[in-house]
Amino acid sequence: MFCSSCGGIKPYRSRCHLGNVSTPINSMLRSFSFSPSSALQIQRDVENDMRRFDWEISQLRSRLLYLEEQQDLLTKHDEELKSLSAPIRRLPVELLTRIFLAVCDGHPITFAARVESIGHLPFTLASVCGSGWRQIVIDIPRLWSNLEIPYETDPSIHSRLEKPLRLCLVRSKSHALSVGLWDGEKSPLVRQLVEESARWQHATIADLLEVEFPSLASGKSFPLLETLETRHYAEEDLDQHTFGDPHLFLFRSAPRLHSLKTTKLPPPDELRAFTPRNQITNLEIICRTSIYNFEGFIYQRELHNFPNLKSWFLQN
Repeated sequence: MFCSSCGGIKPYRSRCHLGNVSTPINSMLRSFSFSPSSALQIQRDVENDMRRFDWEISQLRSRLLYLEEQQDLLTKHDEELKSLSAPIRRLPVELLTRIFLAVCDGHPITFAARVESIGHLPFTLASVCGSGWRQIVIDIPRLWSNLEIPYETDPSIHSRLEKPLRLCLVRSKSHALSVGLWDGEKSPLVRQLVEESARWQHATIADLLEVEFPSLASGKSFPLLETLETRHYAEEDLDQHTFGDPHLFLFRSAPRLHSLKTTKLPPPDELRAFTPRNQITNLEIICRTSIYNFEGFIYQRELHNFPNLKSWFLQN
């Protein structure tokens, strides 16, 4: 029963007063001559009271559960309100932006089956919803602009990662991209990044061959590209790759390119087709130890093909 005035539960008044009903029950138990109708009536009253008490207990338990839930919710709100006064809340967005950029700098978002946490830092930061970091991280295009596609033999991995890569490209907006491509265009992930080649600012590519990157040979330009690194493997190192001299001519339309790092230079006639060589100011060549001295001698003779060179390094 609910009170019409306050809405609270009215205590149920039992039909059987426990102190009064005990006497007739005890009397009936000690005697063979008792009124069956009286005993039946008392039993009905007791059972009715039991049902009513069960109902009232159920209502009180529901009420208690409701009050506990409300208390838990208020406790949560209290903690959230206290967090608003935390020192980190006083940091301006500009400072948080610099912190996030410093944390993620040098750690590309890596699209592979197994990646350490450092390989997807922007996604980790964007998952911290309660701190207000999420929107800040999402709104920093540079955090989503450093992307790497490792070599992968399982094509099913690529299909799972296409959506996250598209999300990165959307969040990067029109910001220049740094890309690391360790696979060819047979990978749909690589194809997505090749479509964005006009936004490339820094590119690292393994096995730069026309057969691996046919789209690059279709007249693409690289108006923002400043640094290019190619990793070309020797035939005895990795049998699964297609080998030959790196096709630097694929980047002949790169007006800002000034730095080249490679494991191998193409022959002089092919090198001349690489027109940005005239604007290269920094050249770095990494040789295999076994032929370091020989290739170093050969490459020194080719330096005249880079007329504006200011610095060059030869490493083994």
